[in-house]
Amino acid sequence: MEMIRRQKIYEIVANKIKEKIKNGELKPGDKLETVEQMAKSYGVGRSAIREALTTLRGMGLIEMKQGEGTFVKEYDYSHFIPSKDSLLLLDKKELRDLFEVRKILETSTAFIAAQNRNKDDLTLIKNALDKMTTAVDNEEQVERADVEFHLAIAEATHNSFLIELMHHISDALFSTMRESRRFWQSSEKLTLQRLYLEHESIYHAIVDQNSELAKEIMQSHLEKVKGGLHSMEKDEQ
Repeated sequence: MEMIRRQKIYEIVANKIKEKIKNGELKPGDKLETVEQMAKSYGVGRSAIREALTTLRGMGLIEMKQGEGTFVKEYDYSHFIPSKDSLLLLDKKELRDLFEVRKILETSTAFIAAQNRNKDDLTLIKNALDKMTTAVDNEEQVERADVEFHLAIAEATHNSFLIELMHHISDALFSTMRESRRFWQSSEKLTLQRLYLEHESIYHAIVDQNSELAKEIMQSHLEKVKGGLHSMEKDEQ
């Protein structure tokens, strides 16, 4: 029988503070209560508070300033993913690896966006979709509208982590779209009309708040992108 580990008091306190940071109750720059005040607020000893703060500092969520107090930090994603400049230097194999991350990220993003979207979100997604048709004769503008469409879906999740990650990889996302579309055009596997219809289907699933369908269509769409990138690699070998 699997044993369930009991949380230590300082872990419970750390999780409560972390949740306040996550939901925006505590914002970057906010000063936390003193150790004594928090001990009273949470009904625990001061040693548990100190351990909790040490844990949160190790996560990069707070910083302790000598003589001033403890403050919430701006969350730094750069420890986990490459810089935008380095993303632009990725080779074909690395772009394919990035695409795998993109597929995991965007199928979930479409699913969550369908649940959480509001009228303003739908307007932004539709605007990006419309740009894809009006810019049909300008390849770069179509690509930018394509990226804008996917970023607008990320915004519709109202999940700060997903939004930040999607914006961070947007330049590399632009590169994968450009390369894969060039292959599609040369092989006539995907016309701009088909590309638009796929995006339109994703949009309508989000409008209908059909999470499963939005995820399914997004996955199907991205599988075609993967096929284009894979074929390009084979042609270059």
